[in-house]
Amino acid sequence: MPPLVQRHYTFVCSTKKNKIIDLTAKLSSSLRKSRLTNGVANIYASSDNCVIVTRKSRGLGEFYSRIGSAQPPVFSNNVTVPFFSGKLVLWDQRIFLFEFDAVRNRRSVHLTLVGE
Repeated sequence: MPPLVQRHYTFVCSTKKNKIIDLTAKLSSSLRKSRLTNGVANIYASSDNCVIVTRKSRGLGEFYSRIGSAQPPVFSNNVTVPFFSGKLVLWDQRIFLFEFDAVRNRRSVHLTLVGE
């Protein structure tokens, strides 16, 4: 079995309060650049004023409303997704960042890949 390799990427998103950002394309691009084929991806935003989730695109507005009224421990600022054959295993879902901070206009998102 080949040794596991770790890669780390950071990118910045322009954001504002109540904005929903689809991170999927950027994350997939970073995975392709890494040349890793199988493993896990952890996506993390260093703040408790945002949420990262995997979700279908349909019904995002309603989902965002539920997140806003939920208790903080219910949702998280990170998600871990497997990848296989160089692609994130999402089926028909996407990876979204939901922003709640009214002051911040930029958000750093960190991607850590561990695999072969």
